[in-house]
Amino acid sequence: MKKLLIKIQIIFILTMALSTSAYAVTAGDLLPTPTPTPTETNEDGTTKVNKELEAYKDLPDLGINEAISKTIKIILAMTMSLTIVALVIAGIFYMISEGDEEDVGKAKSIIVYLVIGMAIMAAAYGVTSGISKVDFFNTPPEATTSE
Repeated sequence: MKKLLIKIQIIFILTMALSTSAYAVTAGDLLPTPTPTPTETNEDGTTKVNKELEAYKDLPDLGINEAISKTIKIILAMTMSLTIVALVIAGIFYMISEGDEEDVGKAKSIIVYLVIGMAIMAAAYGVTSGISKVDFFNTPPEATTSE
C-alpha cells in the first residue's frame, strides 16, 4: 500500500511539473487591457474607457531584479521587527529572573544572540540595497577622449 501511495505521489508531482509549461502565460496575459467598443463614447465624443482598466497603466513596471530585492527587503524588515519584539521579551525575562544566576545567564545569552542576529540582518539589508542599485546587464557607455 505504501509503495502504491509513493507511486501515485510521484506521478502527481511529475504531472504537475510537466503540465505547467503547457499553460505558460505572461503577466500581460493576466492583466486586463482596455478595449472599448466604438459605440461607447463620452459626451465630448471621446471613447469611454473603464476607470479600473485605465488604472493599470499607472502600475510600476517591475523587473525580476526589483521584485526580488523588494521581497528580500520586506522579509528582512519583518524579521527585524520580530527580533525587536523578542528583545523586549528577553529584557522582561531578565527583569523577572530576580537574581537567579541561571535565568540571568539565559536572558543575557538570548539578548547577545538577538543583537548578533540584528547586526547580521542589518548587514544583509545593506548588501541587498547595494546590489539592487547595480545594473549588471547594461554596460556603461565607453568614455570618449578628446585628442
